[in-house]
Amino acid sequence: MAFPYPSNTRMTTRAVEKLQFDRRRQEQEAQALQRFAQANQLQSMHNQSDANVSSRRRSNHIAQLTAERMLEESRQQQYSAKQRMLREHQQNEQLAHVMERNKKQQEQKEREIQRICESSEELRELEAFLKTAL
Repeated sequence: MAFPYPSNTRMTTRAVEKLQFDRRRQEQEAQALQRFAQANQLQSMHNQSDANVSSRRRSNHIAQLTAERMLEESRQQQYSAKQRMLREHQQNEQLAHVMERNKKQQEQKEREIQRICESSEELRELEAFLKTAL
């Protein structure tokens, strides 16, 4: 800062003291303004930091909700898959029982036919007649 010195005035002790006083006052005002600007800048940074923290909290909350929803969906899919497998297993067992029952019935019919064929005199005579005819 340049302080204009009056060129036509004599530099007395009093004038020098006044100039030094004015210079100190201006330096103090400049320092006060600088401190005020720094305080404002610091407050702005704190406010921005608070906003960033709030934003991060919201983002984290949304991420947590999304993760929980995905976990629940995964559990639901696993439960559905397990239920489907149980249902398929039951259906396969029922089908196996039906097939086994049909097989037993068919075998029983064949044994019955064989028994009838072996016990019937007429069928044995017919069989012998057919063998001789060929």
